[in-house]
Amino acid sequence: MSELQICGEMTQLYAGLREQELRTAAAEFVQSHVQHRIFEEIAQLLAGLKARRDVVAVSSTNKW
Repeated sequence: MSELQICGEMTQLYAGLREQELRTAAAEFVQSHVQHRIFEEIAQLLAGLKARRDVVAVSSTNKW
């Protein structure tokens, strides 16, 4: 399945949901499944960047 097709299906799946519902669900998912896996050094780096209001893009792959 192509990325375009996946994005199209995700868009249809989430149609009608309010932005706040998605933000809340995403925050809960990160807290319960992701946060404990973040290296302390990366967490500190991201906290510093967030405090400075810098924009950060994080990818889970090394493919550019």
